[in-house]
Amino acid sequence: MGSALGAAEAIPAVAAAAVGGIGAVPLGVEVPPQAPVGADGGVGPAEPAAEPPGVGSGGIRGADDHAQSSPGGDGAVEERTSAWRSKSRDAEVVDRHAEEIFVINVLARNGETFNGADLFEAFMRNALKFRDMNIFHRLDPVSGAVRFSVSNAVEPGIFDLSDMASLETPGVSLFFRLPGPEQPGEVLDDMLGVARDIGKSLGGDLKDENMSVLTGQTLSHFKQRMAEFSRKRMSMRAAHG
Repeated sequence: MGSALGAAEAIPAVAAAAVGGIGAVPLGVEVPPQAPVGADGGVGPAEPAAEPPGVGSGGIRGADDHAQSSPGGDGAVEERTSAWRSKSRDAEVVDRHAEEIFVINVLARNGETFNGADLFEAFMRNALKFRDMNIFHRLDPVSGAVRFSVSNAVEPGIFDLSDMASLETPGVSLFFRLPGPEQPGEVLDDMLGVARDIGKSLGGDLKDENMSVLTGQTLSHFKQRMAEFSRKRMSMRAAHG
């Protein structure tokens, strides 16, 4: 079993790769995309990226094709292609610099551990599903989109569903990221309710990403971050067209 992270390292970094190396979430597991989950239980494939004008599955079309299909010939196509690439780079800048992750840890008291069978019972009671990344997810009952996820607080942050009964862990981490849910405030309230249920039933305390006690002030700060994220993202998108 991997080692539990200390307070200075927060929790295992479950979404470091997906959120640019933020260290306040479980290590070695990407944050699952907030995308609909298919009928087979897996998250559906991402939509293919749009291609710039003049590029298809067979590569860049010849000059004759451009001249026949595009007013102005090659010059017009190249201009539109350049504009497409510029806009794509701008969108990448917006996405790369506008991400937030929200974490609630539930940690066993007095150096104790949670048993995997007890955790699994709590997860099932709260309608958490074992899906992508070998962690549990709370899904939207209508769309099937991931609302938030639950990882093991021990590296690499995953669960072995076939051996839950033998699991002993000091805690679990509930988290979601933005951009993601359309109503993050509702998702935070939902995540908080599940975290409280796990803590109450298993004898655990709720902590933030810095391993400080989760307070009303902490939750208010979370919601301020959500509002600031929304404001900044709107501003950046406006600035980049």
